[in-house]
Amino acid sequence: MREYKTMTLSQGLSFAVSAIVFLLQQDTLSAQSPISDVADTITIVDARPLAVALDAVAKRHGWSVGYEDPLYLDPKQLRDVTVSVRRDHGSLAEQKRHPDSKVLVPLGGRLKVPYGVILGDEPRPVLQSLVDMENERLGFAAFGVVETASKFRVVPTAQLRADGAIEYRGSMLDRFVLIPFATRTAYSLLCEVISGFNASYSEKLSLGSVPTNLLMQTHLTSGGQKTVAESLGDAFESIGLPMSWQMLYDPSSGTFALNVMTVRGKVSQ
Repeated sequence: MREYKTMTLSQGLSFAVSAIVFLLQQDTLSAQSPISDVADTITIVDARPLAVALDAVAKRHGWSVGYEDPLYLDPKQLRDVTVSVRRDHGSLAEQKRHPDSKVLVPLGGRLKVPYGVILGDEPRPVLQSLVDMENERLGFAAFGVVETASKFRVVPTAQLRADGAIEYRGSMLDRFVLIPFATRTAYSLLCEVISGFNASYSEKLSLGSVPTNLLMQTHLTSGGQKTVAESLGDAFESIGLPMSWQMLYDPSSGTFALNVMTVRGKVSQ
């Protein structure tokens, strides 16, 4: 069994995913070769283990896969990492001056993924298997898979309230935003979608890590009243490359950040 640990998605995702993808690209683990030990697994330990697994399969196969966090409202789902990440190390004096300025991350956990699941060449069953394993780990149906025009999203379907009770939650990307019809760069479209979303809804969204140059070099004509997912799809489709994205919730600020990545794995036919 191979285990990859990352403290937070932003700090450790690149290393964890790169290591997993490297393993899965070896001849002994290729889709065309038999697997000598079908019981062998990759164990991902992360604040968002499902997001790490999804990014790994997207990079291996060249799939366009999106991931959306739920709202982390239950204190039992959170971990205080102030001491380990703040420059002042969460000193007592600083805590007294700013008692509410804690750095919180999802508690996360350990997700055991069999090699056989990740090596599958059909995106829907692979993603559904990963979601099923994460839902089993959490103890309730927290995530679901949505497919639109051969593009896939893993979205929250339920979450825990502050009192620990389960409540239904739909995807924020299914909400409508009105964007003026115009020719613009893909980067400008993303910014306008985020601005329109923030003006219309209580949750707040920002642009995180994105391939800025690639987005600014790509132009498209788009607009109208569309869901956020549809507008993002317009932007990514115009680039002509498989793109994956993650909408991550920051429990410390109560805001979401949209991170976009190009996928440079083996593109499935």
